[in-house]
Amino acid sequence: AISRLNKHGIFDSSFGINGTVNIHIGEELISPLQNTLTLQPDGKLLVACIYYPLKAYNKPGATIVFRFKQNGSIDNSFHNVGYNINISHSPAGGAFKTPLGLLSNNKIIFTRTYGSIAELNKDGSINLSFADSGTITGKQTIYQGQDVEEAFYNIHVLSNDKFMFLGSFDEANYDGGGHITNKIYKFKKNGQLDNSFNSIGKI
Repeated sequence: AISRLNKHGIFDSSFGINGTVNIHIGEELISPLQNTLTLQPDGKLLVACIYYPLKAYNKPGATIVFRFKQNGSIDNSFHNVGYNINISHSPAGGAFKTPLGLLSNNKIIFTRTYGSIAELNKDGSINLSFADSGTITGKQTIYQGQDVEEAFYNIHVLSNDKFMFLGSFDEANYDGGGHITNKIYKFKKNGQLDNSFNSIGKI
């Protein structure tokens, strides 16, 4: 559930029911994990989270981006149903929050899976002109096909709509060392690495 307080610290009765909104997928009430919230300039609320179906161990989870209106009702103009759901055996977030960033044109950067980044158009559809058919895939794009494991944990959007990610790189299958290295990546707004940053777009 999501709640909103007014400036006095009291539940805002104009938001949802008595200040709280329960999150549903269709008719199903869900308990998403590792929520990240971002407020749009128009007051609508974006929520990114990961979700595993109840009693569905060893089945795919999902990374979901919801959009709510100012009053807490689901915004059905967003991807026609109010959310974009990405099924995956490795949904984003892991032990961390689900990164979510808003660009000046209201496009949305989020971690689609544990090791990939995607962009949504402002209507909630995947932007296929972003990166490689809509997705930055760490294994194939950042390290040019090397068999490595990467994860993206946190995003910071710059004033020019370039964006930076904090992540990690599991070098077990890369150099045989088996250790994890923290990385910082800088991307252009089209999803390509920005080589003006440390010459290779990462450090």
